[in-house]
Amino acid sequence: MSISVKVKGGTITEYNNGAFARSYGSGIVMATTDGSIVVGITRSGTVHEFRGGAFQRSYASGATGAYVSGGIVHVSTRSGKIQEYRNGAFRREY
Repeated sequence: MSISVKVKGGTITEYNNGAFARSYGSGIVMATTDGSIVVGITRSGTVHEFRGGAFQRSYASGATGAYVSGGIVHVSTRSGKIQEYRNGAFRREY
């Protein structure tokens, strides 16, 4: 099953195989997914993590972008560094 997401009116809109599935979140400016985890960045720069449309956790601050791969969330920060998180726990920064 192919999952894609886009931000529409500050909420995450999820599509499964091109068909609308659900909307969730608020204050979101950017969203990305790896097929199982959906990550949204809020206006304040925090990362919100969702699974199956349900909110899981929030973490990071000063986030400007994100990329999800294999359950690891890579967050770009305002300081120009990349932070890695796994299950919401900080792993490293480079």
